[in-house]
Amino acid sequence: MPMSCSATAEADDLLQVENLTVEYGPTAFPTRRALQGVSFSLRKNQCATILGESGSGKTTLARTIVQLLPSAGRVIEGTIVFGGQNLTALSERRLQAIRGPGIAMMFQEPALALNPVMQALDQVYEVIRAHSDCDRDVARRRARELLDEVHLNEYKVELAYPHQMSGGQRQRLLLAMSLACKPSLLIADEPTSAVDDNLKGQIRLVLKQARERYGLSILWITHDPQDVTNLADRVLIFYAGQLVEDAPAGDLVARPLHPYTRLLLAAAPQAADVAKLHGKRLPVFSGPVAHFGCAFAPRCPERLPACSERQPRLVHLPDSRRVRCVRYGD
Repeated sequence: MPMSCSATAEADDLLQVENLTVEYGPTAFPTRRALQGVSFSLRKNQCATILGESGSGKTTLARTIVQLLPSAGRVIEGTIVFGGQNLTALSERRLQAIRGPGIAMMFQEPALALNPVMQALDQVYEVIRAHSDCDRDVARRRARELLDEVHLNEYKVELAYPHQMSGGQRQRLLLAMSLACKPSLLIADEPTSAVDDNLKGQIRLVLKQARERYGLSILWITHDPQDVTNLADRVLIFYAGQLVEDAPAGDLVARPLHPYTRLLLAAAPQAADVAKLHGKRLPVFSGPVAHFGCAFAPRCPERLPACSERQPRLVHLPDSRRVRCVRYGD
């Protein structure tokens, strides 16, 4: 069953985001609109990759879902329904009960999310104790099991502090903490952005195993096109705060529809290796973001006169695909 963005949620939808718009800046003089009318849904036990350049709104989306926007950010329109509850209408106390057991988030920089004066085992232990009534021995045993699950115990880091761990080890510790309460939804914000290829593969494997073990749903946020095919069932392409393409992962890789998606995939590291082999250069798409018409038009090698005349709508296509481009639809 595909992702549904209709007003009526499917029975197995875990998360529904409808017409979400987020702004930053003073109320009277907003500086920018970070998200514009974003709508999508995520099924139980499904993984969706959110792909786009830095500044496209990916992290803002993640923070809005867990209601942890910075003070300058605010939702001005739209709803976020998780497990039948509208998160934008809940009190902070009720949100705290959902964060952890319901929605867990791996932040982009693990060093900032970890307690610098607490050892690795204790960091996981404290999460378990905060969200369950199990006794100390059970909680400590469960914490060790989680370190095993993310392949950290082989490095004997139970008693290590964050500054004594590598970047990859800190990332896996954060993953263990995220899984400690067996959440229904894990939001992973750039979990492989600062690690080598070998560790990227390990993190993807751990997430795949966690998904199978716990029936986990995952929102995987990335700017790396390589992440599209490794874990995702579906891919959401973001540009300038808008959802510009939404498709099953295999279909998107085989036949990307939006010009921006094609350029992103062509700039992937594996594409770079092929280009170098054939003496070719990677595509470059420079230019500003348009404030009228299609936001991508100034950078688009396929632009038409209509691209600058009106903003394209998100068109629903067969085979569970959506695309925001004047070449499709009316």
